[in-house]
Amino acid sequence: MTENLATATSQALEFRRAFDQSFALEQEFQNQVRVNVLMMSIAGNPFAVRLSEISGVSKCPKIVPVPSHSPALIGLAGIRSELFPVYSTAELLGYPREEQVRWLLIAGKQSPIALALENLETCISVPIEAFVRSEQVREKARFQEVLTVGTVVRTLIQVSELVKELVTQKEL
Repeated sequence: MTENLATATSQALEFRRAFDQSFALEQEFQNQVRVNVLMMSIAGNPFAVRLSEISGVSKCPKIVPVPSHSPALIGLAGIRSELFPVYSTAELLGYPREEQVRWLLIAGKQSPIALALENLETCISVPIEAFVRSEQVREKARFQEVLTVGTVVRTLIQVSELVKELVTQKEL
């Protein structure tokens, strides 16, 4: 019986130590600068977007096709009583258009657009140190950083650069 009591006491002390330590870790994380990101996959490749670069996420409503010179323009969609041009994020990034559009990212302040996605994975808060300038220099400014979460390296999509490119090309 004393052996059971000693084991129970030992476990209780271990639980107390772990409980107290969890508050210490939380305090440590509060001192870090953190960034909220939305993680997704496009054509099987891992990507991420800073939440500060988008104004919303919407389940995809009906998209009405419209004639356009831009192959990435899927059509128009009504979201929250506003009409948005919907672009295939995959095509804007050089991948084939995804079969099913399930989600729209709302972006752009002057000329708001919707970016179509098939798969959203999760939204997390990561330390600023997780972002690294891409070693591979690309001709497009939309890929300037990568984000490492666990063992997965994700390319960070610069949404503001995508919108800027569309405005420059007068696609909006």
